[in-house]
Amino acid sequence: AYDNILNVSVALKVEKIKSKKPTKIINEVNVYKDLTGCEDIQVFYGNGEKDGRQFVATSILGPNLENVFYYCKKDFSIRTICLIGIQ
Repeated sequence: AYDNILNVSVALKVEKIKSKKPTKIINEVNVYKDLTGCEDIQVFYGNGEKDGRQFVATSILGPNLENVFYYCKKDFSIRTICLIGIQ
């Protein structure tokens, strides 16, 4: 996604709200807030709710993993999996 206010591309994670209990995104937001200012952590831009969905916006760390998977012809080697894990 693109943030027109900050003029920056962001990674956007969206989750449908299915019940009143906290979603995984809310837990993730709390972790980002706790780790704000730490080195090697994604930049947390913000979060919110719209049309029955919750979202979180963070910095983009690299290519979309799904695109990498298709680029590798849907076959990750053990080496690739380890490198992704290390990153």
